[in-house]
Amino acid sequence: MTSSIGQLEDELITAKEAAEVLGLSKRQCQRIAADLGGRIVGGRWLFGRAAVSEYAEGRRDDA
Repeated sequence: MTSSIGQLEDELITAKEAAEVLGLSKRQCQRIAADLGGRIVGGRWLFGRAAVSEYAEGRRDDA
């Protein structure tokens, strides 16, 4: 196997980074964490970059 475990998993980003991608505040991003598949790790919200991008695309399509 040539892929490392890190490459197999989705890159994780912070609530602040997710908020920037979505054009929301950090707090708004935390409120929709369940929709984004977010999880708390070490007291910080983390989100999969792919899930956040997919959510952002859906928001653009709805607009």
